[in-house]
Amino acid sequence: MTLQWKQYPILENTILGSITHSMQQLELKVPESAPNFKNSKSLFLFSDYSGEHKEANYTTYSFLLADENSVSSFDTDRLSVRAKFLPDNRTFSFKKLNDKYRSNALEDFTRASDRINGILFSFAINKKAFLFKETIPDNNLGKQISNLKPNVVNKMITASHLGAYLVSSLAFPDQNIMWFTDNDSISANDKTTTILTQIFATAINNIVDFNLGNLRCGSAKCDMGNNQIEDLLAIPDFAAGMISEQLAKHQYTQNMFCISSPTMSPKMLKLAWWYSDSSTNLKKFLTVLDTRKAKPTQSLYHFFN
Repeated sequence: MTLQWKQYPILENTILGSITHSMQQLELKVPESAPNFKNSKSLFLFSDYSGEHKEANYTTYSFLLADENSVSSFDTDRLSVRAKFLPDNRTFSFKKLNDKYRSNALEDFTRASDRINGILFSFAINKKAFLFKETIPDNNLGKQISNLKPNVVNKMITASHLGAYLVSSLAFPDQNIMWFTDNDSISANDKTTTILTQIFATAINNIVDFNLGNLRCGSAKCDMGNNQIEDLLAIPDFAAGMISEQLAKHQYTQNMFCISSPTMSPKMLKLAWWYSDSSTNLKKFLTVLDTRKAKPTQSLYHFFN
């Protein structure tokens, strides 16, 4: 059996290698747990983040990886949802779901996202766990990085390496990669986006043992005004927001993902059930990264029987 989830020697004995082992073991038991991108010319990565406020113990990085055909099909579906529920050009986000129009559209929107051939993978990282060394290279890129704030550099490195890991795990030779990240400090302007692209490309090239096609990075600012990119970014935004609130308010027992609780808000209930549905084309996973005895640990949550 040829596994979709790839293993690389450079990741052995690392926390990412541990995730790979867990994903491959799951794929052996449940072959449909991993999407197949073999026939795709291009892959699109969309990411959003949550939990950066001081009260949160975890920062959540959520990534949607999909092929170009699914991105095109989703465009038709999401426009139908907008025409049915939204009276204007308002955008979706977890924080804005208390708005009645967005709330009414949520179920149809997430149902449309479930038809995507792809994976929605979230990493919840304990803020006390340092996974990636912030080694600044002694070159022009290093000089550019050194001018950024430390928290921006840390987020750039973490998001780039996690995104690179997900792409490397499921991509095939010669595929083009396009990464869109939410508008925030790591994509604040053209300069930071260029730095982000270089870090991302370096991280991928350090992992894969084959050649990819073109690699580009952008942000929600690339949206042409029709909300196509904004709506695709809303999918990891919903995931990151829900997981961040889950870990802060509803994880009563360690290693438990709560899908229903009397204390959950309506949007949390809808999103937790959506995220835990394993019957859809869009595969959803969560790994919680902690430290135990000064060593990083990971707990993988999947929703397959």
